[in-house]
Amino acid sequence: MDAAIAAAMRNAGSMTVSARDASGRNFANVYDLAGAATAMDAAQIGCAGIR
Repeated sequence: MDAAIAAAMRNAGSMTVSARDASGRNFANVYDLAGAATAMDAAQIGCAGIR
């Protein structure tokens, strides 16, 4: 994961992802990032095999 994106996700309250669909219409989705840092830490520990 890109370090700048990971750092932003750890420090932000929400994230908005904007894109364009196949028909050319713009759309955006907002994601709540509460608990993201804890989840990212747990994933890192799990992937490292640390217990």
